Amino acid sequence: MEMDGNAVSSIYQDIPTEIGKTYKLTFAFSPRPNIVDNKLNVKWGKTSVAQLDKSGEGLFDTDWQVYNYEIPSLCSSTRLSFDNLNETSDGLGSFIDAITLEESPSNLIANGSFETGKVDNDRLFTDWTVTGNIERLSSAPAFESDFGLAFNYGGKEANGSFSQTFATIPSAKYDLKFYSYENGNNEDALSFAQVQVNGGKTLVDKIVEASSKTWEPSTYSFVADSSSTTLKFSDRSTGNLDGTDFNLDNVSVTLSANQPACSR
Repeated sequence: MEMDGNAVSSIYQDIPTEIGKTYKLTFAFSPRPNIVDNKLNVKWGKTSVAQLDKSGEGLFDTDWQVYNYEIPSLCSSTRLSFDNLNETSDGLGSFIDAITLEESPSNLIANGSFETGKVDNDRLFTDWTVTGNIERLSSAPAFESDFGLAFNYGGKEANGSFSQTFATIPSAKYDLKFYSYENGNNEDALSFAQVQVNGGKTLVDKIVEASSKTWEPSTYSFVADSSSTTLKFSDRSTGNLDGTDFNLDNVSVTLSANQPACSR
């Protein structure tokens, strides 16, 4: 499709969406050959997804580039729009094609089950920033799949922490969930972890005790106040930790199905 065939233009479609789901938007964009001014603005509801500006100067044919974006839904119906309204109309527009929208995995946390890491060093699991005494274990039973995470494994000092930063939408509500349990039988050990969610300010700050010998879930909700948010877990265990450690697995952050009032 050509934008600005006769005048600057806008197209849109109102799409039934499920609140709390994330979608993958894909489209192709090409500047018009030998035309300098080629703009494309993409919006998802009220949110700007992309503002593209490509020059076709020196091109003898179209130069298609494929763009992919992960976009969450806050409403039961969301408007997807494309326009070049900020371009000077000259009747020679840029091109878009192959627009698709499909549901994506909803967990915003990468490697939340700690399945990916270096085989020769269990401390180095991917996507997380890690400090202190933390081990990625396959020897202890995991909640999901093959690996879990252990604070102070082997009676080491309780000084471990790990964190991950992920993209969020200001004013959107999110649900954090993870599973923990105390692995070991030392009655003098008290297994605690601090969980924090930080955006522009502290959104969650809780102490979790792993007192059960089976996996137990913990859930917290928060409303994002910035475009990026950091989740952090820190070991706060006390007492004689020899033979007992705090185990964690299956960490997820998803858009809540119960959102504040939305605008399409």
